[in-house]
Amino acid sequence: MEYDKNSWYLTEDDIKYILLDQVRQVETMIFQHHLFKPNKLENSQAYIEWQQKKSLLEKSLKSIKKAIMEHGYSRDELIGLMKKEEE
Repeated sequence: MEYDKNSWYLTEDDIKYILLDQVRQVETMIFQHHLFKPNKLENSQAYIEWQQKKSLLEKSLKSIKKAIMEHGYSRDELIGLMKKEEE
């Protein structure tokens, strides 16, 4: 489903904040996921499940980064929103 870019309610900054929030959430989940990597030799089933979840998270991150690029935003532009908020 395509998003109507002529929305009456979401501003360009709203969309930037949403994309920034989503990419940060998924990157956080990936970081947390790596903290709890099971030992492949001790529990192979848990390791397989860990790998599957890792793949899903990475696929999600790729989709969000694609959406950011499709909207024509750069990483620096989105990070700039956080700096603007801090001021």
